[in-house]
Amino acid sequence: MPQGERTKKGARSQRQKTPITDKWGSALAAGWQVIPNVLVRAQTQLGLDATDVVVLLNLNMHWWRKEDFPFPRPTIIAKRMGISKRTVERRIEKLVKAGLLERLPLTKERKLRQYKLEGLVKRLQDAAAVGLVQREYYLMVKGDEDT
Repeated sequence: MPQGERTKKGARSQRQKTPITDKWGSALAAGWQVIPNVLVRAQTQLGLDATDVVVLLNLNMHWWRKEDFPFPRPTIIAKRMGISKRTVERRIEKLVKAGLLERLPLTKERKLRQYKLEGLVKRLQDAAAVGLVQREYYLMVKGDEDT
């Protein structure tokens, strides 16, 4: 979340009130992420269960820019979720095999593994397109019933 501008004395200026800040309040100060609704709506069609989705949410939490791939360690994700590191590793491998993630080689300087989420993005775009066509069809049929 963008930080408020600082005044000369270092205090943050008032943040503009929006429907989102009105709804979530100060919880947003700890950070937030953007996720398309289709991830939740199409999770079964994508072959995802709740654990898979939360692993993806954890990866996305560290993905700020398209070209800057996230690199959270499985131990961190496991600790947040209250599951074993091995379970997270197995889920990541499942997501890789499903084509939703790509594991990049370890970085030399910090020995971190980055993840590309392009496969997930593509599959969500496809699922969204199908959902939009279905919605249009439903509205068309519903409109015909009303006449």
